[in-house]
Amino acid sequence: MSRSRLFKFAGLTVLAGLLSACSVLAPLPAETSSEDRLKAIPVEGLALAGKVTIHWDDHQVPFIEAEKDADLPVAIGLVHAHLRLGQMELLRRISQGRISEMGGPLAADIDEGLRILNFGAAAAEMEAALPADSRAWLEGYVRGVNHYQQNVKMLPQEYRVLGLDREPWTV
Repeated sequence: MSRSRLFKFAGLTVLAGLLSACSVLAPLPAETSSEDRLKAIPVEGLALAGKVTIHWDDHQVPFIEAEKDADLPVAIGLVHAHLRLGQMELLRRISQGRISEMGGPLAADIDEGLRILNFGAAAAEMEAALPADSRAWLEGYVRGVNHYQQNVKMLPQEYRVLGLDREPWTV
């Protein structure tokens, strides 16, 4: 293994260790019941055209019913953000080559490699080619995610541990 690769490997190992230590040493959020967590979903001010009902089964699997088709993606975005916002944010930053914002300069080489791959290069073209109904569906989903992120009182722990700010989602 070359000296350069060894240094990068050591740096990444240290970075992974630091991130693991942060997650272990960071105080956990106060324990709450499933009922309290579900009540914390911010639904006030969510613009919907009809009635939407979200049922949670005994295993906390959501089932969403919407009177209007346009409301379904909004509710799915809201629930998805409630369940996975921290993971979504981490994956967004990885796909954009922005890991060093979370892990510091040791991740700069990884960011460079990810930016060379340029995962988002075709995004504008793909978005322009979307049929109107698909675009409307995605816009509704994003509206649900953004509503949750902007209105939830306590963001996922990843935000605090990694020093992340709220950033709006786009199609």
